Amino acid sequence: MQSRVVDPGILCFDIGGTQFRSAVSCGGELLFLEKQPTPYSDWASVRALILDQIRKQSGRAVGISIALAGPVRAGVLECSVPMGLEQSVDVKSDLQQYTELEISVMNDLYAATAAENAVGVGVGTQNFCLISLSTGIGVGAVCDGKQISANIEIGHSVLERDQNLARDCHGHRGCWVAQASGLALKQIGLSDMEESIALQAQKSASRLRSYNAHGIGNVVNAYSPDIIVITGSLGANQFDVVIPYAAEIRQYCLTSKIPKVVLSELGDNAGLIGAGIVFGAEN
Repeated sequence: MQSRVVDPGILCFDIGGTQFRSAVSCGGELLFLEKQPTPYSDWASVRALILDQIRKQSGRAVGISIALAGPVRAGVLECSVPMGLEQSVDVKSDLQQYTELEISVMNDLYAATAAENAVGVGVGTQNFCLISLSTGIGVGAVCDGKQISANIEIGHSVLERDQNLARDCHGHRGCWVAQASGLALKQIGLSDMEESIALQAQKSASRLRSYNAHGIGNVVNAYSPDIIVITGSLGANQFDVVIPYAAEIRQYCLTSKIPKVVLSELGDNAGLIGAGIVFGAEN
């Protein structure tokens, strides 16, 4: 049998607080897809995983595109609550010394939103927001068909002011991430992330929906989307448990028209697809 000849593509990474995913994006197809747990609070170990994939995919890639969970500016990851990185990391400069390939670095929700805009809900929608409910909480937005800021940190807007209920986050307390993300559920649950998320989400369903209604209401007020698309492990696996009803969202909005909330059809691959699309247009 004649083996398939694969053209070189873009080596893409989607690195979140739970999963480290990589693949070669070639002609819109993801090849050599791999995933493993993301090392927590340890950039040196994350770097080692990236370099290992660069070596493994040598000859298959003409560029490298990295999507990371946290605000990114000019190749620098400023911090990452999901990855446990409190200090900034100049990701591009750090990695560029090991390869001659061009490197693009971006926020993971920016990458995922680019994928939704190109091959997902954006194909038929001019105005939408993508909300990731996962280890952390992230937001991406498209207005009038154009994707906007790569660093939307509404997930860190404070929702809970009662200090008996507010949990600590990165320099503040009571934000959406601290109260309703997968990391927050893990902190009050079991040692195993997936088991903890499922169990605690079901136990705390009413309160989680309330926090998510408030957070989604903030998104609606800021961007007035026609559709809100949900992604991320918590949002996808516990959609019926943690996603609020329209009536719950409406109490936090000025507008009477509440956008439809739907689950992304791109699944876990959205970040990788988007990283391939965004390559070369750094944020």
